[in-house]
Amino acid sequence: MDKWKYLKEVKKEKFEEFCKNYREKHPKQLCGYATATSNNPGMVAIYTKEKTSKPT
Repeated sequence: MDKWKYLKEVKKEKFEEFCKNYREKHPKQLCGYATATSNNPGMVAIYTKEKTSKPT
């Protein structure tokens, strides 16, 4: 199974815009987020992984 790779932290409201731009540059990548572990409220950690044809 593919592992998600940490990319960076961004403000939660910027996540969708960031991922849209990221997917345009990297069409074979998926983009997701999780609550950031930093002490910055409102931040999310962005993770990416390569798209696969089989479900993971």
